[in-house]
Amino acid sequence: MITSVNLFSGLAGFYIIEDAEVEARLGLPQGKYDIPLALNSKQYTSTGNLTSVAQETSSVYGDIIEVNGQPWPFLSVEPRKYRFRFLNSALSRTFILSIMDSSSGNTLPLQVVASDSGFLSTTATTTELTTAMAERWEVVVDFSGFENRNLTLMNQRNVFDSQDFSETNLVMQFNVGSTVSSGANNNSPPSSLISISSPPTGTLVHRTFKFDKSDDEWVINGVPFTDVKNRVLAAPQSGASEVWVLENHNPYWSHPIHVHLVDFQLISRSGGRNTVEPYEKAALKDIAVLGPEETVTIAVSFAPFSGVYMFHCHNAIHEDHAMMDAFNLTAVQGLGYNASDLMLADPLDAEWRAKSYSDAVAQSSVDDVLSSFAATGAYNEDVSTEAVDQTSGGDFAYPQSATLYAVGLLLWVFI
Repeated sequence: MITSVNLFSGLAGFYIIEDAEVEARLGLPQGKYDIPLALNSKQYTSTGNLTSVAQETSSVYGDIIEVNGQPWPFLSVEPRKYRFRFLNSALSRTFILSIMDSSSGNTLPLQVVASDSGFLSTTATTTELTTAMAERWEVVVDFSGFENRNLTLMNQRNVFDSQDFSETNLVMQFNVGSTVSSGANNNSPPSSLISISSPPTGTLVHRTFKFDKSDDEWVINGVPFTDVKNRVLAAPQSGASEVWVLENHNPYWSHPIHVHLVDFQLISRSGGRNTVEPYEKAALKDIAVLGPEETVTIAVSFAPFSGVYMFHCHNAIHEDHAMMDAFNLTAVQGLGYNASDLMLADPLDAEWRAKSYSDAVAQSSVDDVLSSFAATGAYNEDVSTEAVDQTSGGDFAYPQSATLYAVGLLLWVFI
């Protein structure tokens, strides 16, 4: 429950990584015209304190909309282009954003230029932007022509499972001035932004993951994160691409699925909204939004670092209540191993830790340890058999220290 408590208490913000060369080439608004906007929804007691979310098990929607920690703020802007970097830092609320001119009822175009994993391949224009928990989107908005008017950043009602309150359709206000102090970087974003290589989707490994609830735990393929022995659900190879099918058959819940380490592309969405938005198609992502009764197919490329990584729902309440499992990214190409059989648990688990021996090591103890290593399926069968044969029967002479070193070396090399 610690993630939701910390996040609700305010431990959320931006970590912005930029490529100066790309930024210069694209010429997007910068400086005071480049503004991060962290969206949130909170709930307070009658005395002005945050409510406790420590005992929540489903969702916390909140009736107070905040931007950068301020409830329903306003921002004074000039009648020119701005770059807004949106982060949905709410526990459980999904937003569908639009900027409305209340005097005419019209909405402004949002030129989407970047997402979770960086710039889009092409600029995508929309009037509505869906952003679920932990998603990041960057848009360029042109306030020219709206001098001395107030515009409102709106949130739709009835968004997925998000509970509405009296003012949760309002986010913030833009007060447009009459003069422009600088015309630098005030051009429209280029139609082509960066080159994105699409992962192949043909003869690839396909995996299906179902996100659901079992009793009081949120699970993936029936496995909660508390199931230490079974929570590693996949072992893709480093450098490989796979197709993952993410399924949410529940009509009441939504799940923004965050896959650590990787960038992926959305291929299709069926059920529910039944479409991939143009700004999603042009993006590399690390979060795929599953609305109620939606199935999303993604193409994932795994690189460059091997290790055990998480994937989970980013509704922080669901995440805290076990809707998180892992995949073990391996680096075994060319070593003769059958990667489909490779399924190691966390290398920090107790079963892998060094054992203390106070007496001379018996031959039977060495045989037992090596046999247990071989039984994991993590090692090439010929190598495993040779190691066990060499040390059994007393044909292989070694000092005690060398035995312990050899056992440790096997662990170090193959985990």
